[in-house]
Amino acid sequence: MAQEHRTIDRFTAARNELLDLVLQRSGDERVRSAIRRVPRHEFVPPELVADAYKNVALPIGDGQTISQPLIVQLKTITLQVCSSDRMLEIGVGPGTRLRFFL
Repeated sequence: MAQEHRTIDRFTAARNELLDLVLQRSGDERVRSAIRRVPRHEFVPPELVADAYKNVALPIGDGQTISQPLIVQLKTITLQVCSSDRMLEIGVGPGTRLRFFL
C-alpha cells in the first residue's frame, strides 16, 4: 500500500510540472483540467511510465507514438471545441487526445 501511495505522489508531481509548462503557453482552464484528469501514464508501456509526464512524444508500440503534450494542447485549443459540439475521431493511436474532450 505504501508503494502505491508513493507512485501516485510521483505522478502527481510530474503532472503538476507539466501543468506549469502548459500554463506558460496557455491559460485555457479546459486544457489544464484535461491534463489533470487524463492519466497519461496509463497510455505508455510500463518501461516508459517514468517519462509519461515529460513534454515529449513517447513510443507506444507498432510504430506509433503518444503525442507531445504541448502539441496536443495546441491542437486542442486550435479546434475551439464547445461542450455542445460532437466529434468523431478515427485512427488517433492510443486515444489520449479523445480523452481530453470527455
